[in-house]
Amino acid sequence: EASGRTFSMISPHTLWSHNDSGRNTDLFALSDEGEHLGTIKLGIESNDLEDIDIAHCPHLERYCIWLGDVGDNSLSRDQIKLWVVPEPPATLPFETIELNQESSEQQRLEIILTLEDGPADIEALAVEQDGQTVWFFEKYQGGLSRVWALDLTDQDLSSIEEDSSILRASLMTEFQAPGIPIEHGQKITAADFSPDGERLLIRVYTGIYEYIFSEPYALDELSTLTPSLVTLGPLSEPQGEALSYGWRGEGIWSISESPQ
Repeated sequence: EASGRTFSMISPHTLWSHNDSGRNTDLFALSDEGEHLGTIKLGIESNDLEDIDIAHCPHLERYCIWLGDVGDNSLSRDQIKLWVVPEPPATLPFETIELNQESSEQQRLEIILTLEDGPADIEALAVEQDGQTVWFFEKYQGGLSRVWALDLTDQDLSSIEEDSSILRASLMTEFQAPGIPIEHGQKITAADFSPDGERLLIRVYTGIYEYIFSEPYALDELSTLTPSLVTLGPLSEPQGEALSYGWRGEGIWSISESPQ
């Protein structure tokens, strides 16, 4: 039940994906031809995994996989989580990696946070390439969708797990989500930045849309921009809930969450 996916930044032809809620907290490496290359077992309990991205680690000098335990359909979660895991090379099939033990080579970071204005239904996140800012997009129909920003620039991430710090994502802007204005048609289920931050993909149940900013990561422009339609859905891809740009920003990749 592929709820999120992202394209590797270090291994050509490699994608990363994960299941939705109710499954083990595993990351799956896939080739761009659909071959299962291997699995990373995080060895943690999660609530509702909804999206994934790859950007620089905020705590290590390498790329990391950012996994969002952010889903909240019932609006009952006071806190949500990000798991940040160093990305291993995965061009060729590999044996299952189990991250139950912390090490200098496999340092997993847990970030606990709240949203300004309280709980919200989140299924999409996107991370700045330098790993210092994460944006969260509200899945909402019938009005404006909110966007929150989590700024990690001045955070001491070396002790964040030791002292159980809880961070706060600030409400940044709100905008009318794209898509066909029918029931569930404009609910945001995935998002991704191009590597240069000048473009943003938004996935809703009725299609994929692309925004082009005047400068990188200018999300305050969302309410004034008209996005380009990439492709309509869901007729060609039932329950499409995951997408990303391809290797180094080439092309756009999406996947259905439907088990069929």
